[in-house]
Amino acid sequence: TDDEDRVDVFSPAGATSPARTTRSAYEYREDFHSVYLTLGRKLGALGLQAGVRAEHAGTSFRLPDTGESFDNEYTSLFPSANLTYDFGQGRQARLNYSKRIERPWPFFLNPRVPSPDPLNRMVGNPSLRPKYTHSLSMDLGWTGPAGTLRLAPYYRWTVDNWEQIRRVDEAGVATHTWENVASIESYGTTLSASLRSTGRVGGSASLSGYRELRDASNLSLDYSSDALRWSANANLTVKVTQQLNLQSMVRYNPPRDVPQGRYSATLMTSFGARQQLPKNRGWVNFSVTDPFNLWRSSFESRDRTFVQTGRNRWTMRMATLSFTYSFGRPPQETRRRSPESAVPSPPEGGPPVP
Repeated sequence: TDDEDRVDVFSPAGATSPARTTRSAYEYREDFHSVYLTLGRKLGALGLQAGVRAEHAGTSFRLPDTGESFDNEYTSLFPSANLTYDFGQGRQARLNYSKRIERPWPFFLNPRVPSPDPLNRMVGNPSLRPKYTHSLSMDLGWTGPAGTLRLAPYYRWTVDNWEQIRRVDEAGVATHTWENVASIESYGTTLSASLRSTGRVGGSASLSGYRELRDASNLSLDYSSDALRWSANANLTVKVTQQLNLQSMVRYNPPRDVPQGRYSATLMTSFGARQQLPKNRGWVNFSVTDPFNLWRSSFESRDRTFVQTGRNRWTMRMATLSFTYSFGRPPQETRRRSPESAVPSPPEGGPPVP
């Protein structure tokens, strides 16, 4: 990944030449080498699967303007386990464990980000480490004539999670950067219900709630927190005719506290239509995101030394029109049945990927 930014500051207003120009560039490279091993077996109604992924990764972040280079090499193991049981009559249970990795975006690493605001500086952290998440989850599902009901409790433990930290000096200049915090624990559950589209109406709704324990004692006790959070979303599909479907979606996130601040609530809606062409030869899709212009957010940043309030008004409204047409049937592959194909396949899942 190669990136180059330039910020031109024009002063006074209406000037044809910039009074100040700031440039920034970086080169970022990632190399991954992985080996996977997965074992699975079916024992009647019980499905067993275990796996592991071994990975050697190397990243290089270079600043061409200064010649500085920041390299990081590390080896990781990612075990996983999956147990499923089919109780019959549409009732199933699944227990899953996995370890995952998430690597910081190159933008988080760049220590030279140009900014037109002298009071708010953005400085990346080239020493930022990847974060690892251990996840233990259970999925209880029941499928009936009207639809599906699912309950999914979970526990997650993340180490070296990165957070955006603001520090204000005596001159009032706020510097924003990213730091690895010690760990984050979260546990909660999601309850979801879906309506089977047997008639003209179908859809689903889900409600999630969880508790988050943040340990940032490696930086400051001020960044640690204990919070309860929840969110809700729903979608609805209406079959107007055999060829025309209408869809709608709504998602709500209430206000939430984060280290050094608080985010406001957000509300997102979207609507769409799908028209099938004659003889099933294709489709016309039309969708509108945030049609009522309801999405907005604000953020208040604070600690014992400062308070900073900001409002972001990103334009989320968007209309999309797409057309799909099929010129013929794809070729059908015919394979001879082998003895191995008679063996029941293992349950879905396996070693996580980046």
